[in-house]
Amino acid sequence: MKFGNLLKNLILPPFFLLVWMLQATQAAPGGVTSNLTLWLKADAGVTGTMPISAWADQSGNANDYTSVNPGNSLDQTTNTINGNPVIILAPTGSLNGPPLQVPNGIVFFILRGENPTTSAFLSGFQGQIALAYEQRVDSGSPGVTVFASGGLPSSNDYIADSVQTPFDEVGVLSFERLTGSSFYTIQSLVNGARSSQAIDTLSTNRFLPLQDFGSGLSAHLAEIIVYSDALSAAQKQQIETYLAIKYGLTLDSATDYLASNGTTVLYPSTTSHSGFIHDIAGIGQDDASALLQLESKSLSTDSLLTVNNASDLSDGEFLLWGNNNGAVANTNSGAPAGRLRVERIWRAAETGDTGTVDLKFELAHLTGIPVEHLVLLVDNSDTDFADAAQIAASSYASGVVMFNGVSLAHGDHFTVGILDSDGDGMADAFDDDDDNDGIADVDELPGDSDNDALPDVRDPDDDNDTVLTLNEDPNGRVPIFP
Repeated sequence: MKFGNLLKNLILPPFFLLVWMLQATQAAPGGVTSNLTLWLKADAGVTGTMPISAWADQSGNANDYTSVNPGNSLDQTTNTINGNPVIILAPTGSLNGPPLQVPNGIVFFILRGENPTTSAFLSGFQGQIALAYEQRVDSGSPGVTVFASGGLPSSNDYIADSVQTPFDEVGVLSFERLTGSSFYTIQSLVNGARSSQAIDTLSTNRFLPLQDFGSGLSAHLAEIIVYSDALSAAQKQQIETYLAIKYGLTLDSATDYLASNGTTVLYPSTTSHSGFIHDIAGIGQDDASALLQLESKSLSTDSLLTVNNASDLSDGEFLLWGNNNGAVANTNSGAPAGRLRVERIWRAAETGDTGTVDLKFELAHLTGIPVEHLVLLVDNSDTDFADAAQIAASSYASGVVMFNGVSLAHGDHFTVGILDSDGDGMADAFDDDDDNDGIADVDELPGDSDNDALPDVRDPDDDNDTVLTLNEDPNGRVPIFP
Protein backbone atom coordinates (compact mmCIF):
# COMPACT_ATOMS: atom_id res chain seq x y z
CA MET A 1 0.00 0.00 0.00
CA LYS A 2 1.30 3.44 -0.92
CA PHE A 3 1.98 5.87 1.88
CA GLY A 4 -0.55 8.37 0.43
CA ASN A 5 -3.34 5.81 0.45
CA LEU A 6 -2.42 4.77 3.99
CA LEU A 7 -2.58 8.42 5.06
CA LYS A 8 -6.02 8.79 3.51
CA ASN A 9 -7.24 5.70 5.33
CA LEU A 10 -6.00 7.15 8.59
CA ILE A 11 -7.37 10.67 8.12
CA LEU A 12 -10.69 10.34 6.27
CA PRO A 13 -12.60 8.13 8.72
CA PRO A 14 -12.09 10.53 11.66
CA PHE A 15 -13.13 13.42 9.40
CA PHE A 16 -16.36 11.73 8.40
CA LEU A 17 -16.88 10.75 12.02
CA LEU A 18 -16.58 14.41 13.00
CA VAL A 19 -19.09 15.43 10.33
CA TRP A 20 -21.48 12.74 11.53
CA MET A 21 -21.09 13.88 15.13
CA LEU A 22 -21.76 17.50 14.21
CA GLN A 23 -24.88 16.49 12.30
CA ALA A 24 -26.03 14.23 15.10
CA THR A 25 -25.70 17.00 17.69
CA GLN A 26 -27.10 19.86 15.59
CA ALA A 27 -29.84 21.48 17.62
CA ALA A 28 -33.00 22.73 15.95
CA PRO A 29 -36.31 24.28 17.02
CA GLY A 30 -38.32 21.51 18.62
CA GLY A 31 -35.59 19.09 17.53
CA VAL A 32 -36.80 19.30 13.89
CA THR A 33 -33.58 19.35 11.86
CA SER A 34 -34.86 18.17 8.46
CA ASN A 35 -34.93 21.01 5.88
CA LEU A 36 -34.02 23.66 8.46
CA THR A 37 -32.67 26.49 6.30
CA LEU A 38 -32.36 29.45 8.64
CA TRP A 39 -32.48 29.90 12.41
CA LEU A 40 -31.87 33.32 13.89
CA LYS A 41 -32.40 33.77 17.63
CA ALA A 42 -31.53 36.75 19.78
CA ASP A 43 -29.86 34.62 22.48
CA ALA A 44 -27.12 33.33 20.14
CA GLY A 45 -24.89 34.54 17.33
CA VAL A 46 -25.46 38.29 17.75
CA THR A 47 -22.46 40.57 17.19
CA GLY A 48 -22.61 43.97 18.87
CA THR A 49 -25.30 45.44 21.04
CA MET A 50 -26.14 49.05 20.26
CA PRO A 51 -26.13 48.79 17.33
CA ILE A 52 -25.78 45.17 16.28
CA SER A 53 -23.64 44.47 13.25
CA ALA A 54 -24.38 40.81 12.48
CA TRP A 55 -26.73 37.96 13.34
CA ALA A 56 -25.33 34.47 12.74
CA ASP A 57 -27.47 31.61 11.46
CA GLN A 58 -27.78 28.77 14.01
CA SER A 59 -29.07 26.20 11.49
CA GLY A 60 -25.58 25.19 10.41
CA ASN A 61 -26.11 26.62 6.90
CA ALA A 62 -24.19 29.89 7.45
CA ASN A 63 -27.05 32.05 6.15
CA ASP A 64 -25.84 34.95 8.25
CA TYR A 65 -27.40 38.42 8.28
CA THR A 66 -25.88 41.84 8.74
CA SER A 67 -27.40 45.05 10.03
CA VAL A 68 -28.12 47.76 7.49
CA ASN A 69 -27.96 51.28 8.97
CA PRO A 70 -27.24 51.69 12.69
CA GLY A 71 -30.86 51.46 13.75
CA ASN A 72 -31.11 47.99 15.28
CA SER A 73 -29.91 47.02 18.74
CA LEU A 74 -29.78 44.00 21.04
CA ASP A 75 -31.69 44.23 24.31
CA GLN A 76 -30.70 41.58 26.84
CA THR A 77 -32.08 43.22 29.96
CA THR A 78 -35.21 45.32 29.46
CA ASN A 79 -38.19 44.67 27.21
CA THR A 80 -37.23 41.02 27.00
CA ILE A 81 -39.68 38.21 26.31
CA ASN A 82 -39.94 35.81 29.26
CA GLY A 83 -36.36 36.54 30.21
CA ASN A 84 -34.98 36.02 26.70
CA PRO A 85 -33.27 38.82 24.75
CA VAL A 86 -34.72 40.49 21.68
CA ILE A 87 -33.46 42.42 18.70
CA ILE A 88 -35.01 45.89 18.75
CA LEU A 89 -35.85 46.77 15.17
CA ALA A 90 -35.98 50.48 14.37
CA PRO A 91 -37.73 51.86 11.26
CA THR A 92 -34.41 53.28 10.04
CA GLY A 93 -32.61 49.93 10.16
CA SER A 94 -33.01 46.49 8.64
CA LEU A 95 -31.25 43.13 8.39
CA ASN A 96 -29.80 41.93 5.11
CA GLY A 97 -28.73 38.40 4.24
CA PRO A 98 -28.24 35.98 1.36
CA PRO A 99 -30.90 36.02 -1.39
CA LEU A 100 -32.83 33.05 -0.06
CA GLN A 101 -35.64 31.82 -2.29
CA VAL A 102 -37.82 29.22 -0.61
CA PRO A 103 -40.62 28.25 -3.04
CA ASN A 104 -42.19 25.86 -0.56
CA GLY A 105 -41.91 25.65 3.17
CA ILE A 106 -42.68 27.63 6.28
CA VAL A 107 -41.23 30.56 8.19
CA PHE A 108 -41.89 31.44 11.84
CA PHE A 109 -41.43 34.89 13.37
CA ILE A 110 -41.58 35.54 17.11
CA LEU A 111 -42.02 39.23 17.78
CA ARG A 112 -43.87 42.06 19.43
CA GLY A 113 -44.87 44.79 16.99
CA GLU A 114 -44.99 48.44 18.01
CA ASN A 115 -46.20 51.71 16.52
CA PRO A 116 -48.02 50.29 13.48
CA THR A 117 -47.60 52.28 10.27
CA THR A 118 -48.52 51.78 6.63
CA SER A 119 -45.05 50.95 5.33
CA ALA A 120 -43.49 48.32 7.57
CA PHE A 121 -42.25 44.94 6.36
CA LEU A 122 -41.30 41.78 8.18
CA SER A 123 -39.33 40.48 5.23
CA GLY A 124 -38.76 41.09 1.56
CA PHE A 125 -36.80 40.03 -1.50
CA GLN A 126 -35.18 42.60 -3.78
CA GLY A 127 -38.26 44.81 -3.69
CA GLN A 128 -40.39 42.29 -5.57
CA ILE A 129 -42.42 40.59 -2.85
CA ALA A 130 -42.72 41.20 0.85
CA LEU A 131 -44.53 40.19 3.98
CA ALA A 132 -46.06 43.36 5.37
CA TYR A 133 -46.65 43.88 9.07
CA GLU A 134 -48.42 47.18 9.35
CA GLN A 135 -51.52 49.27 9.75
CA ARG A 136 -53.57 48.18 6.75
CA VAL A 137 -54.39 51.13 4.50
CA ASP A 138 -57.50 49.41 3.15
CA SER A 139 -59.04 48.31 6.45
CA GLY A 140 -57.52 50.51 9.13
CA SER A 141 -56.64 47.51 11.27
CA PRO A 142 -53.19 46.10 12.07
CA GLY A 143 -52.24 42.84 10.46
CA VAL A 144 -49.94 40.79 8.27
CA THR A 145 -50.28 40.13 4.57
CA VAL A 146 -48.39 39.57 1.32
CA PHE A 147 -47.49 42.53 -0.85
CA ALA A 148 -45.99 42.20 -4.32
CA SER A 149 -45.03 44.35 -7.30
CA GLY A 150 -44.23 41.83 -10.01
CA GLY A 151 -47.03 40.18 -11.99
CA LEU A 152 -49.80 41.93 -10.08
CA PRO A 153 -52.01 44.94 -10.81
CA SER A 154 -50.09 48.17 -11.18
CA SER A 155 -51.77 49.59 -8.10
CA ASN A 156 -49.47 47.38 -6.01
CA ASP A 157 -52.32 47.01 -3.54
CA TYR A 158 -52.83 44.13 -1.15
CA ILE A 159 -53.97 41.02 -2.91
CA ALA A 160 -56.14 39.59 -0.13
CA ASP A 161 -57.28 40.16 3.42
CA SER A 162 -54.62 39.81 6.06
CA VAL A 163 -54.49 38.15 9.43
CA GLN A 164 -55.27 40.80 12.00
CA THR A 165 -52.61 40.64 14.69
CA PRO A 166 -52.58 42.74 17.87
CA PHE A 167 -49.61 45.03 18.20
CA ASP A 168 -47.87 45.35 21.56
CA GLU A 169 -48.43 41.64 22.21
CA VAL A 170 -45.96 38.82 21.64
CA GLY A 171 -47.07 36.30 19.06
CA VAL A 172 -45.95 33.59 16.69
CA LEU A 173 -46.52 34.47 13.04
CA SER A 174 -46.08 31.74 10.46
CA PHE A 175 -46.17 31.83 6.66
CA GLU A 176 -46.50 28.56 4.81
CA ARG A 177 -46.60 27.62 1.16
CA LEU A 178 -47.07 24.12 -0.20
CA THR A 179 -45.63 22.69 -3.41
CA GLY A 180 -47.54 23.74 -6.52
CA SER A 181 -49.87 26.08 -4.67
CA SER A 182 -50.41 29.77 -5.39
CA PHE A 183 -51.55 30.34 -1.82
CA TYR A 184 -49.75 31.39 1.31
CA THR A 185 -51.26 30.36 4.61
CA ILE A 186 -50.65 33.11 7.13
CA GLN A 187 -51.27 32.21 10.74
CA SER A 188 -51.00 34.08 14.01
CA LEU A 189 -50.93 32.67 17.53
CA VAL A 190 -51.41 35.26 20.26
CA ASN A 191 -52.56 34.63 23.83
CA GLY A 192 -53.90 31.17 23.06
CA ALA A 193 -55.95 32.40 20.09
CA ARG A 194 -55.07 31.10 16.64
CA SER A 195 -56.22 32.71 13.40
CA SER A 196 -55.28 32.02 9.79
CA GLN A 197 -55.87 33.32 6.30
CA ALA A 198 -55.12 31.91 2.85
CA ILE A 199 -53.73 34.54 0.49
CA ASP A 200 -53.57 34.04 -3.27
CA THR A 201 -50.32 35.19 -4.89
CA LEU A 202 -51.87 34.63 -8.35
CA SER A 203 -48.84 32.58 -9.32
CA THR A 204 -47.30 29.22 -8.44
CA ASN A 205 -43.86 30.71 -9.09
CA ARG A 206 -43.82 32.89 -6.00
CA PHE A 207 -41.55 32.17 -3.07
CA LEU A 208 -41.16 33.15 0.55
CA PRO A 209 -39.27 36.49 0.62
CA LEU A 210 -36.35 36.10 3.00
CA GLN A 211 -33.50 38.40 2.02
CA ASP A 212 -34.35 41.49 4.06
CA PHE A 213 -35.94 41.71 7.49
CA GLY A 214 -37.49 44.67 9.29
CA SER A 215 -37.54 47.46 6.72
CA GLY A 216 -39.52 50.35 8.20
CA LEU A 217 -40.59 48.13 11.10
CA SER A 218 -40.62 49.03 14.78
CA ALA A 219 -40.69 45.78 16.74
CA HIS A 220 -38.98 43.48 19.22
CA LEU A 221 -37.84 40.44 17.25
CA ALA A 222 -36.81 37.32 19.16
CA GLU A 223 -36.51 34.56 16.59
CA ILE A 224 -36.81 33.70 12.88
CA ILE A 225 -37.09 30.06 11.77
CA VAL A 226 -37.24 28.89 8.15
CA TYR A 227 -37.87 25.40 6.74
CA SER A 228 -37.53 24.77 3.01
CA ASP A 229 -40.18 22.06 2.81
CA ALA A 230 -43.53 21.22 4.32
CA LEU A 231 -43.67 20.09 7.93
CA SER A 232 -45.92 17.43 9.38
CA ALA A 233 -48.52 18.40 11.98
CA ALA A 234 -46.39 16.77 14.69
CA GLN A 235 -43.27 18.69 13.62
CA LYS A 236 -45.15 21.99 13.77
CA GLN A 237 -46.41 20.98 17.20
CA GLN A 238 -42.83 20.33 18.39
CA ILE A 239 -41.64 23.70 17.10
CA GLU A 240 -44.57 25.58 18.61
CA THR A 241 -44.00 23.82 21.94
CA TYR A 242 -40.36 24.94 21.94
CA LEU A 243 -41.43 28.52 21.23
CA ALA A 244 -44.24 28.46 23.79
CA ILE A 245 -42.03 27.26 26.64
CA LYS A 246 -39.21 29.63 25.76
CA TYR A 247 -41.32 32.75 25.35
CA GLY A 248 -44.16 32.15 27.83
CA LEU A 249 -46.78 31.70 25.12
CA THR A 250 -50.00 29.74 25.51
CA LEU A 251 -50.93 27.42 22.64
CA ASP A 252 -54.56 27.00 21.65
CA SER A 253 -56.71 24.60 23.67
CA ALA A 254 -56.73 22.00 20.88
CA THR A 255 -52.94 21.55 20.95
CA ASP A 256 -50.94 19.44 23.40
CA TYR A 257 -47.38 20.49 24.20
CA LEU A 258 -45.14 17.95 22.47
CA ALA A 259 -41.48 17.24 23.28
CA SER A 260 -38.73 17.24 20.67
CA ASN A 261 -38.74 13.43 20.58
CA GLY A 262 -42.17 13.64 18.93
CA THR A 263 -43.87 11.32 21.41
CA THR A 264 -43.74 12.71 24.97
CA VAL A 265 -46.62 15.02 25.85
CA LEU A 266 -45.32 17.75 28.13
CA TYR A 267 -48.71 19.33 28.84
CA PRO A 268 -51.88 17.37 27.97
CA SER A 269 -54.15 20.31 27.15
CA THR A 270 -56.67 18.13 25.35
CA THR A 271 -57.02 15.36 27.96
CA SER A 272 -56.27 15.30 31.70
CA HIS A 273 -55.42 19.01 31.91
CA SER A 274 -58.21 20.28 29.65
CA GLY A 275 -59.71 22.31 32.50
CA PHE A 276 -56.41 24.13 33.05
CA ILE A 277 -55.55 25.66 29.67
CA HIS A 278 -55.10 29.29 30.69
CA ASP A 279 -51.76 31.08 31.17
CA ILE A 280 -49.73 27.94 30.39
CA ALA A 281 -45.99 28.30 30.93
CA GLY A 282 -43.07 26.09 31.83
CA ILE A 283 -39.44 25.58 32.66
CA GLY A 284 -37.25 22.87 31.23
CA GLN A 285 -34.16 21.72 29.40
CA ASP A 286 -34.06 20.27 25.90
CA ASP A 287 -30.61 19.90 24.37
CA ALA A 288 -32.13 18.92 21.01
CA SER A 289 -33.64 22.42 20.85
CA ALA A 290 -30.78 24.25 22.61
CA LEU A 291 -33.41 25.21 25.18
CA LEU A 292 -32.69 25.94 28.83
CA GLN A 293 -35.58 27.87 30.36
CA LEU A 294 -34.86 28.30 34.07
CA GLU A 295 -37.62 30.77 34.92
CA SER A 296 -40.98 31.35 33.34
CA LYS A 297 -44.22 33.26 33.59
CA SER A 298 -47.01 33.23 31.05
CA LEU A 299 -47.22 36.41 28.98
CA SER A 300 -51.01 36.43 29.35
CA THR A 301 -52.18 39.70 30.81
CA ASP A 302 -53.62 38.21 34.02
CA SER A 303 -50.90 35.65 34.67
CA LEU A 304 -50.05 35.55 38.38
CA LEU A 305 -47.44 32.80 38.77
CA THR A 306 -43.69 32.75 38.19
CA VAL A 307 -41.70 29.53 38.71
CA ASN A 308 -37.92 29.25 38.90
CA ASN A 309 -34.93 27.79 40.74
CA ALA A 310 -35.45 24.10 39.92
CA SER A 311 -33.05 22.09 42.06
CA ASP A 312 -32.57 19.17 39.66
CA LEU A 313 -33.13 20.03 35.99
CA SER A 314 -31.60 17.85 33.27
CA ASP A 315 -32.03 17.26 29.55
CA GLY A 316 -35.56 16.15 28.74
CA GLU A 317 -37.04 17.33 32.06
CA PHE A 318 -39.85 19.87 32.23
CA LEU A 319 -42.35 21.38 34.62
CA LEU A 320 -45.34 23.09 33.00
CA TRP A 321 -48.45 24.57 34.57
CA GLY A 322 -51.77 26.15 33.63
CA ASN A 323 -54.83 27.35 35.49
CA ASN A 324 -58.63 27.19 35.40
CA ASN A 325 -59.05 30.95 34.94
CA GLY A 326 -60.74 31.19 38.34
CA ALA A 327 -61.35 34.57 39.92
CA VAL A 328 -58.59 36.28 41.88
CA ALA A 329 -60.71 36.21 45.03
CA ASN A 330 -61.11 34.06 48.13
CA THR A 331 -63.64 31.32 48.81
CA ASN A 332 -64.23 28.73 51.53
CA SER A 333 -65.64 26.26 49.01
CA GLY A 334 -63.37 23.24 48.78
CA ALA A 335 -60.98 24.67 51.37
CA PRO A 336 -59.59 22.87 54.44
CA ALA A 337 -61.22 23.53 57.81
CA GLY A 338 -60.12 26.90 59.16
CA ARG A 339 -58.96 28.09 55.74
CA LEU A 340 -60.07 30.10 52.75
CA ARG A 341 -58.47 29.53 49.38
CA VAL A 342 -57.86 31.56 46.24
CA GLU A 343 -60.50 30.60 43.65
CA ARG A 344 -57.95 30.23 40.85
CA ILE A 345 -56.44 26.74 40.74
CA TRP A 346 -53.26 25.73 38.95
CA ARG A 347 -52.29 22.25 37.73
CA ALA A 348 -48.77 20.93 37.17
CA ALA A 349 -47.42 18.65 34.46
CA GLU A 350 -43.97 17.23 35.19
CA THR A 351 -41.76 15.24 32.83
CA GLY A 352 -38.84 13.59 34.60
CA ASP A 353 -37.88 14.91 38.02
CA THR A 354 -37.22 18.64 38.22
CA GLY A 355 -36.65 18.55 41.99
CA THR A 356 -37.97 21.45 44.03
CA VAL A 357 -38.91 24.87 42.68
CA ASP A 358 -39.76 28.33 43.97
CA LEU A 359 -43.27 29.69 43.33
CA LYS A 360 -44.06 33.42 43.22
CA PHE A 361 -47.73 34.43 43.23
CA GLU A 362 -48.75 38.03 42.54
CA LEU A 363 -51.82 38.34 44.77
CA ALA A 364 -52.33 41.97 45.66
CA HIS A 365 -55.77 41.25 47.10
CA LEU A 366 -54.06 39.52 50.05
CA THR A 367 -52.30 42.71 51.15
CA GLY A 368 -52.56 43.10 54.92
CA ILE A 369 -52.49 39.37 55.66
CA PRO A 370 -49.44 38.27 57.70
CA VAL A 371 -47.20 35.68 56.10
CA GLU A 372 -47.90 33.15 58.85
CA HIS A 373 -51.56 33.07 57.74
CA LEU A 374 -50.69 31.92 54.19
CA VAL A 375 -50.08 28.39 52.94
CA LEU A 376 -49.77 26.58 49.63
CA LEU A 377 -52.50 23.96 49.23
CA VAL A 378 -51.49 20.94 47.11
CA ASP A 379 -53.79 18.05 46.14
CA ASN A 380 -52.92 15.48 43.51
CA SER A 381 -56.33 13.86 43.16
CA ASP A 382 -58.82 16.68 42.57
CA THR A 383 -59.74 20.32 43.17
CA ASP A 384 -61.24 19.67 46.61
CA PHE A 385 -58.53 20.89 48.98
CA ALA A 386 -60.23 19.71 52.18
CA ASP A 387 -57.45 17.16 52.74
CA ALA A 388 -54.71 19.00 50.86
CA ALA A 389 -51.10 19.21 51.98
CA GLN A 390 -50.34 22.62 53.46
CA ILE A 391 -46.97 24.30 52.94
CA ALA A 392 -46.13 27.47 54.86
CA ALA A 393 -45.35 30.61 52.86
CA SER A 394 -41.72 31.74 52.80
CA SER A 395 -42.46 35.46 52.51
CA TYR A 396 -45.16 37.96 51.63
CA ALA A 397 -44.51 41.57 50.71
CA SER A 398 -45.90 44.12 48.27
CA GLY A 399 -48.58 41.74 47.07
CA VAL A 400 -46.15 38.90 46.28
CA VAL A 401 -46.27 35.63 48.23
CA MET A 402 -43.32 33.22 47.89
CA PHE A 403 -43.14 29.49 48.49
CA ASN A 404 -39.57 28.23 48.27
CA GLY A 405 -38.36 24.66 47.81
CA VAL A 406 -41.71 23.20 46.76
CA SER A 407 -41.92 19.75 45.17
CA LEU A 408 -44.70 19.47 42.58
CA ALA A 409 -45.61 16.15 40.98
CA HIS A 410 -47.35 15.50 37.68
CA GLY A 411 -51.06 16.20 38.03
CA ASP A 412 -50.84 18.22 41.25
CA HIS A 413 -53.53 20.85 41.77
CA PHE A 414 -52.41 23.82 43.84
CA THR A 415 -53.57 27.20 45.08
CA VAL A 416 -53.02 29.57 48.01
CA GLY A 417 -54.79 29.12 51.36
CA ILE A 418 -55.58 31.83 53.92
CA LEU A 419 -56.28 31.48 57.65
CA ASP A 420 -59.98 31.72 58.57
CA SER A 421 -60.18 30.22 62.07
CA ASP A 422 -63.94 30.37 62.52
CA GLY A 423 -64.84 29.44 58.94
CA ASP A 424 -67.05 32.48 58.48
CA GLY A 425 -65.63 33.31 55.05
CA MET A 426 -63.51 36.23 56.25
CA ALA A 427 -59.75 35.99 56.60
CA ASP A 428 -58.61 36.31 60.21
CA ALA A 429 -56.51 39.34 59.32
CA PHE A 430 -59.69 41.23 58.41
CA ASP A 431 -62.06 39.61 60.94
CA ASP A 432 -62.79 41.61 64.12
CA ASP A 433 -63.97 38.43 65.84
CA ASP A 434 -61.89 35.67 64.32
CA ASP A 435 -62.97 33.02 66.84
CA ASN A 436 -66.64 33.94 66.36
CA ASP A 437 -67.36 34.12 70.13
CA GLY A 438 -69.24 37.39 69.94
CA ILE A 439 -66.46 39.44 71.53
CA ALA A 440 -64.26 41.67 69.41
CA ASP A 441 -60.67 40.49 69.24
CA VAL A 442 -59.41 43.82 70.59
CA ASP A 443 -61.43 43.28 73.77
CA GLU A 444 -60.13 39.79 74.42
CA LEU A 445 -57.16 38.81 76.52
CA PRO A 446 -54.95 36.04 75.20
CA GLY A 447 -55.31 33.76 78.24
CA ASP A 448 -57.57 31.94 80.68
CA SER A 449 -55.74 32.68 83.91
CA ASP A 450 -57.98 30.57 86.17
CA ASN A 451 -58.35 27.65 83.74
CA ASP A 452 -62.13 27.62 83.87
CA ALA A 453 -62.55 27.44 80.06
CA LEU A 454 -63.74 31.05 79.88
CA PRO A 455 -61.51 33.68 78.26
CA ASP A 456 -60.55 36.25 80.87
CA VAL A 457 -62.50 39.00 79.15
CA ARG A 458 -65.75 37.02 79.67
CA ASP A 459 -64.88 35.68 83.15
CA PRO A 460 -66.31 37.95 85.92
CA ASP A 461 -63.94 36.29 88.40
CA ASP A 462 -60.82 35.49 86.41
CA ASP A 463 -58.80 34.31 89.42
CA ASN A 464 -61.58 32.23 91.09
CA ASP A 465 -61.31 34.04 94.46
CA THR A 466 -65.08 34.69 94.67
CA VAL A 467 -64.43 38.39 94.23
CA LEU A 468 -65.58 39.91 90.96
CA THR A 469 -62.67 41.02 88.83
CA LEU A 470 -64.15 44.47 88.47
CA ASN A 471 -63.75 44.93 92.26
CA GLU A 472 -60.08 43.90 92.24
CA ASP A 473 -56.98 45.90 91.47
CA PRO A 474 -54.64 44.69 88.68
CA ASN A 475 -52.84 42.47 91.22
CA GLY A 476 -56.06 40.64 92.21
CA ARG A 477 -56.31 42.39 95.61
CA VAL A 478 -59.43 44.04 97.01
CA PRO A 479 -58.65 47.63 97.92
CA ILE A 480 -59.58 48.66 101.51
CA PHE A 481 -60.93 52.13 101.84
CA PRO A 482 -60.86 54.00 105.16
